[in-house]
Amino acid sequence: MNKLLLLFVVLLSATQVVPHRPTKIVTSVLAEGFLEERPAEPGVVLSGNDRYMGYIKDLADAIADRLNITYSLRLVKDGYYGTRPLSTGRWNGMIGELVANESDIAIAPLTITAQRERVVAFSQPFLMTGITVMMKKPTPLTSGVSSVMDPFSCGLWALIGLSYASVWVILYAISRLSTAGKHESETNCRSSISGRILWTVCGLFTIINSKHEVYSRMWRHMNSNPNSMVNSYSEGFQRVRESGGKYAFLMEEASSHLINGQMPCDTMTVGRLIDTKGYGVATPKGSPLSDEINFVVLKLKEEGFMTTLAEKWWQKTSQCGSMNSHFNPWTHIYDTMKANVDKTVNGLVSQNDLQKPGAEC
Repeated sequence: MNKLLLLFVVLLSATQVVPHRPTKIVTSVLAEGFLEERPAEPGVVLSGNDRYMGYIKDLADAIADRLNITYSLRLVKDGYYGTRPLSTGRWNGMIGELVANESDIAIAPLTITAQRERVVAFSQPFLMTGITVMMKKPTPLTSGVSSVMDPFSCGLWALIGLSYASVWVILYAISRLSTAGKHESETNCRSSISGRILWTVCGLFTIINSKHEVYSRMWRHMNSNPNSMVNSYSEGFQRVRESGGKYAFLMEEASSHLINGQMPCDTMTVGRLIDTKGYGVATPKGSPLSDEINFVVLKLKEEGFMTTLAEKWWQKTSQCGSMNSHFNPWTHIYDTMKANVDKTVNGLVSQNDLQKPGAEC
């Protein structure tokens, strides 16, 4: 009898299945380049997580694989990322679903902020990005002596010339009037005390304006012109393409690279990032998954997985080949000047060749 009981216990232990972790609810939002609905194929019925594709879908698969869990990807009900309107005092969007324990994980281009960090737990940033400026690409460079003036308007060129002339006149006057400057070379205006002070003030003025004034003017213009605002990215892209270079669109960097790489390849980003921010995976406060997800995200970054995803969804899908989607105005000025110099030199060489004996016309 004891032997039969022992055999029964052994068989029961051998057939016992390791308990599986319950399926986790992952909330996300549709965003071009990040998460999109997979196009339907003839004769193929898509269901569950297979209905979606993109950077976020691949990231969710990798996290679930490392944690040995299954998940169900669901779009956030109200379509919001997560804010707390003063009218309700309650969080909406993906953050609201986590706070209400309606979802277990939020994997999306969800910005890590101090306000959100108070109510949910974020992982290490899986992607660093920022706000950039999208504009229509300039028309191809034209040859001719006057084209060297194209980068700036005539009025701006006149102001630049006037400012240079004014500064040198003032510096020359200070150098001549300064006691210290009288005993030094007239060309070394910065040697006198008063000259040094003027150069310092000019330098500080330039730094202060380049750091704050441009953004302040942009903000004032947008506030005073409601027509400059758009309701969606697609509306912003369309206005950039139809503006003839007179409309700039502020948007998230990763999405701008994706749009710049699509036909008709007529948009570009300008300048540096206005700010930097990180996207993180969010979980409810106190969730046992928080530390595990944080470790997995850090591990995937170290292994280069995030770089692979960026290349897969934003670079290799480009329809514009190796065309550069970032614009440097000084490069444009240089290219314009170089084109005119080359044309002038080539013209002189051609004329000299024609003057040589025996040259054919």
